[in-house]
Amino acid sequence: MEQPEPSLRRQRVAERRAAIRATALQLFERHGFARVTVEEIARQAGVSHQTVFRHFATKEDLVLSLADTANDRFVERVAELGASAPVFQTLATALTDALTETLGQADGTQIRIVQEQVAAVDSIRARAVLREGERQAELVELLVAREDFGPARRDEAVLVVAVFGAASVVAQQRWRAAGARTDDLAQAYVDVLTELPVVLRRAMPGPVRP
Repeated sequence: MEQPEPSLRRQRVAERRAAIRATALQLFERHGFARVTVEEIARQAGVSHQTVFRHFATKEDLVLSLADTANDRFVERVAELGASAPVFQTLATALTDALTETLGQADGTQIRIVQEQVAAVDSIRARAVLREGERQAELVELLVAREDFGPARRDEAVLVVAVFGAASVVAQQRWRAAGARTDDLAQAYVDVLTELPVVLRRAMPGPVRP
């Protein structure tokens, strides 16, 4: 029997993985994370539970895999862009590019469910916090490697990444409050990042004194 081309096999694997994840997220939203079993996910997705575990090691990974994909691509884009633009512009461009690619694999409803599950389930939130810390550490190293930063400005790089992370949280909150439309997600980030310099100047019009 003739085997499918490698690219076709990869596409089928990606499609099956996406279908399993979409099924799981729908079940988590409908019944709650704790009540949904891997067996139920497999049955609803039309696969065996071994297939589910082949793609996702844990139930938490079913939720976080979408965010992991976006975050991994975000870090990759920051590395690709290098010092081609001011640092916040680089981060904003990399993030919107990563979101655009991610939204080609999932819709806004799935992203909203992921964010809600992270907020509601302790085990998911703990993993998300750990992974966010790892991502921020990667970003700091990428900024330190830029010609306009360097090792002497590591503390500044840490601060920039932390501020960017806080702005991202605000963007997600606004997006959900506005109805979580798929087409609005990237723009929500752009809007918050555009406002950020104004907010910082308003909050700190002059030097901070003890």
